[in-house]
Order: sequence, then C-alpha cells, then structure tokens
Amino acid sequence: MRGADFAWFIHLRPGLIPRWFRELGLASFVLFSLCPFGAPSSAQALIQTSVQTSVQTSKQGDGSEKSLNPFAYACPLLLKPLLNEIWEDFPSYINRSIQRQSQAGNSLHYLIGLSQPDYRPADLTDFNDRHPEFKLEPLLNSPGLYQVFLTSRQRTYETDQIVDFQEFHWLLFQQDDRYQWHLRAMISQDQQGNLRNNPSDPIAEGIQQRLAACWSGGSDSEP
Repeated sequence: MRGADFAWFIHLRPGLIPRWFRELGLASFVLFSLCPFGAPSSAQALIQTSVQTSVQTSKQGDGSEKSLNPFAYACPLLLKPLLNEIWEDFPSYINRSIQRQSQAGNSLHYLIGLSQPDYRPADLTDFNDRHPEFKLEPLLNSPGLYQVFLTSRQRTYETDQIVDFQEFHWLLFQQDDRYQWHLRAMISQDQQGNLRNNPSDPIAEGIQQRLAACWSGGSDSEP
C-alpha cells in the first residue's frame, strides 16, 4: 500500500453482512481516506498548460459539441478523487430525490448517511450468471467499468416509532468518451435479503444528479 493511502477496517457481525456480499468475499468494508496530493511539478504544470491551451472542441455527427479538453470540468477526472471530493454532497441530493418521489413531498423517510466507498471488485460474471434477471450481461466486457460498494443508513417514521435500517449497494460506474462518469447500474440489498436493480431508486438518482452537476460546469449545482 502506498504511503498516500491508508485504510481502516470495520468488521460487521455475520448477521449484518448480506449473504451475497459474503459470497463475493466482502466480509468487511474498507473506509478509504485519500491524502491531499502535492503540488504538480513544473514539468507537469507545463504539460497541463499546453493541453489546456491547445485542445479545442469538435462537432460530432449529431451536431453536439464534444469536449476534448479533460481539464474543462469542475470535478476530477479519475473516479476515486472524484468521489472523494463530492461524497459529502450525495446525502442532500438523495434526500431531495426521496422528497420528489414521495407523495406531496411530505416524506417520512430520509437518508441519514452513507459509508465511505469500498473499491474492491467482485465477480460480476458470476453474479450475472446467478441473477440474469438484472440484465447485466452488456456490462460484462465493458471497458473502464469500476465497482464501488457502500452501505446506506436510512430512517422512517411510522405511526408510533422511528425505524432506522441499513441497505447495501453495489454501484457500477463508467466514463464515456467525453470524460464524464455515469452510474450504469446499482444492485441493492435490504436487511431482509431482497435484491433490486432500479435506476429510479432515490439513491441512484441522487448520485447520478450529483455527477451530472460536474459536467454542467459547476460543482455546487442543484438537482
């Protein structure tokens, strides 16, 4: 492990770890903390300046502009630095998504928080073989696909009690040829062991909207 990275391990009781997470060898969650990068060398600065001044935009066949400048966006290009920078924004985006999807906007359900991301990959082919209903086959040989695992803690207010619960999520990210990251799929499991892959899930929707804010020109854009 490089000196710039360090990790803590949180071991959950066996009963709290989903069976399919255990089968994939994910018996614990790693909380990553990335140290700040040092200032770029003069050579690196010269290269970056050269790219920034020389790269232009080109017209695609459909008439839309494709940015060829990887430094034009408000967020980092690499997935780990990107998520490290915007992770704290996800809960507010997700909660707004929950409110939009609730009746009359008066939801008694909201997200309390997210664990830090775990980037250790799992066997996507094996999971697809066991769960073809999720239709993940197009992603099996997809280049540049990155996996992220996380847990969410949520709260609902019922008639006479407050209920806190956890869910487990397997996110699949991919960067397109315009350097933009997209959430291609999110497999979730509740505490009862039920699996789902719903692109309209408030957590998936909130994450996608926060990512989109990076490519719209501002890191603080509201969904």
